[in-house]
Amino acid sequence: MPRAPLLIGLLAALACHDPVSTEPVVALGSPLMARSAPQVFNEHFPVSFTLFACTGEQVSVSGEAHSVIKVWVTPEEFRTTSHLNLNIVGVGLSTGLQYRFLETANTDYELTRSTGNVIQQVVSKLKAIAPGSASDWHLTMHGTYVYETGVWRFIPRRWESVCT
Repeated sequence: MPRAPLLIGLLAALACHDPVSTEPVVALGSPLMARSAPQVFNEHFPVSFTLFACTGEQVSVSGEAHSVIKVWVTPEEFRTTSHLNLNIVGVGLSTGLQYRFLETANTDYELTRSTGNVIQQVVSKLKAIAPGSASDWHLTMHGTYVYETGVWRFIPRRWESVCT
């Protein structure tokens, strides 16, 4: 599984639980999980990218990501759950300020082969912590991707980006 697209996809499309929503953050389990043992992938891999901080400064970010992915496969269904942790550092390219990035992300993806329908829950919480009085950044994302009758739709639960 390519690591960069996985990380980019998780950072771009992951979400966090909205306390107002009555729906579960991640599906509670399916008969598929009870019938078969998952294949488990536990990986550590390097990440590196550039983004803009709340101050408008460009920040070069690098470090290591840790992911655990479980895969269940039967003739009826295909399902994956994943968990990703980031504990990485960034350096402001103009000020030299050091930033710490902490993220926890979870996904739950299920494909029903007979219909081709897909449902995917995504949950993510990212914090970019700046030193001293510089602004911190908190990114919260939670939503559901649904593919039915040939059409993708996204149901946002909570999506916010806040500089504090």
